[in-house]
Amino acid sequence: MKDVSIKLSLKLYTNNANNLFKGREKTESKSEIIGVERVGYRLYHVHQVAVDGCPFAANTMRAVEAELTSLKAEMSYLLAPYRRADQSVQVERGDPVAVYDLSKRPVFCVAISEIVGLYDELMMFWYLDRVRGVISARECQRQANKYKKKIRTMMYIGMKYRDYKFRGSSDRTSLEWNEAVKQFGEPSNMSYRSRYYNVPA
Repeated sequence: MKDVSIKLSLKLYTNNANNLFKGREKTESKSEIIGVERVGYRLYHVHQVAVDGCPFAANTMRAVEAELTSLKAEMSYLLAPYRRADQSVQVERGDPVAVYDLSKRPVFCVAISEIVGLYDELMMFWYLDRVRGVISARECQRQANKYKKKIRTMMYIGMKYRDYKFRGSSDRTSLEWNEAVKQFGEPSNMSYRSRYYNVPA
């Protein structure tokens, strides 16, 4: 069984994304997909708050930190059924990272891993670097643009998978789906890549 830690790289995620939508995703449950999407949309809005708010305002930082803490708890809940109690990975910062067996959940694996990776980067950037004032305002904007592109990549994958798996079902009326349509427009097979993926940051 392949062990996949929560530190799966963005490169692996994007390189394998399209291959995961060719019949191997049927092991994911509906509740898992909705849970992953909910976290993804919340993360997108955290990004909006951090980018659109006053960069160094205390209330902006408090809002971002509170939402990230809540997201971490929700992601832990989603991953709990797959956690391996017998293993952990020691990362550079010294804290042990749990290992999850997601070998039978390919799409769920890459989606949740990407969300965790974005969470880690946002937490490190918005909370540590900005609060401590160790990077310039120009660097803040450069990093923000990088996150925009990553989050659009994640949303492209999530929306494409949703349309593939639940096409023609009443699931399109869900709160998560309506929120995504409001934010990004109604997806179609022809517009996914141009609208969500291959766009400038």
